[in-house]
Amino acid sequence: MMTRLDHESGTDRVAEVLESHSEFDLVINVQGDEPLIHADHLNAIIDLFENENVHIATLAQPIKNSNDSKDPNVVKLVKSRSNKVLYFSRASIPFVRDENIFHQAYKHLGVYAFRSATLLEIAGLSPSELEKLEKLEQLRWLQNGYDIHVALTHRDLHGVDVDSDLERVEEMLKKRWVK
Repeated sequence: MMTRLDHESGTDRVAEVLESHSEFDLVINVQGDEPLIHADHLNAIIDLFENENVHIATLAQPIKNSNDSKDPNVVKLVKSRSNKVLYFSRASIPFVRDENIFHQAYKHLGVYAFRSATLLEIAGLSPSELEKLEKLEQLRWLQNGYDIHVALTHRDLHGVDVDSDLERVEEMLKKRWVK
């Protein structure tokens, strides 16, 4: 479905589509920079909604490459023990002050799921200060008190953020389809 051109985010576009399709209870927004999404990724997020207290969910994977920790094109997240997102950042988070301590960092993947009513609520929120600083719309939701639950996956998902990512994904797709 084609949407208006004046939306500031993909979430706003998905909310516009939902307004025409109120029969859906759950909406999944797979961002365009995740062309290699797999059913396992989607199922991991959908499973979170078995808990009626989950209203927004996303996906993350452990960072395996130390370069990703420093790359501002790779969005990182910190989560609680109950798998709720505490913060998203383009910076390396958390900052590990003592280099002798290992801490598993997580890469955010460009997939969100929402209960329909929650999606319509957050689409009406104004951009927040943190969102403007980091250019990450999910910070608007956190700053307005919404919990974002995270499913972890170990199945690699290779997003496209820069030209070199596009070249890598094109090569992966060629290998997948040309045998």
